[in-house]
Amino acid sequence: MEKKQKVAIVDSLTERFQGIPNAFLVDYRGLNVTQSSELRKKFRENDSDFFVVKNTLALRAAESTPIELLKDHFSGPTAIALNQSDPVVIAKIIKDFTKDYPVLRFKAAIAEGVLISAKECEEIANLPPREALLGKLIYLMGSGVSKLGGMMQAPLRNLMHFLDQYKEKADKGAQALKNNKKE
Repeated sequence: MEKKQKVAIVDSLTERFQGIPNAFLVDYRGLNVTQSSELRKKFRENDSDFFVVKNTLALRAAESTPIELLKDHFSGPTAIALNQSDPVVIAKIIKDFTKDYPVLRFKAAIAEGVLISAKECEEIANLPPREALLGKLIYLMGSGVSKLGGMMQAPLRNLMHFLDQYKEKADKGAQALKNNKKE
């Protein structure tokens, strides 16, 4: 490869890596061209990218970008999967693909700009989608607010119940006094 081509590839990669919050490095050893094309298609369908590039070029392009956190994991056959929106999507695609083609393995990743290990990548793949997590959070927040409202009403209800009982006793006492005076 000529130097001009290498410079163009590094420039293109640097531009792609700028501001990327989610990137996964994958060992793709043993994946054939057909399988690789199938995997790329799944990533495109989910607004994500999957590509293979020489480690030396990727390392040059990663300088001063979020991908620089992964520099120690660029060794051996390495594919890069990235997107702007949701790290769970990337992890799930890779994990689902490994059911049919177990040659893929997580190396490391950055999720929302934080470096994570291969083991943590597996754990992310087991998470529900972002929308489901947000739905659960909203539900929990709503139920918490309603419980808080109930808890705040309870002392007021208890006070009202106490006052009603006190009034009843006072009324009974007043009635008993009236009855005693008449006799």
